[in-house]
Amino acid sequence: MMEKWNPGDQCYIVENNMHIRPAVVVRSSGGFCTLRLGNEKGIRVRESRLYRTPEEAEMHVRYHNTPRRTHHDYE
Repeated sequence: MMEKWNPGDQCYIVENNMHIRPAVVVRSSGGFCTLRLGNEKGIRVRESRLYRTPEEAEMHVRYHNTPRRTHHDYE
């Protein structure tokens, strides 16, 4: 079951599969939430992309500081 988000709720989103950003829910309807990021920025995302805590969002970050391999690593 989907969690219900109310206006004013603090949430966290994963940006570019790398960065966790805090946001505030402005509106929630139809499975989407309108968020306020900072003072003047906003975005509308699905409820499934929102997390209650930064630790919960961290579990969904794909890139965990693993060094990139180059062709020199395979010699």
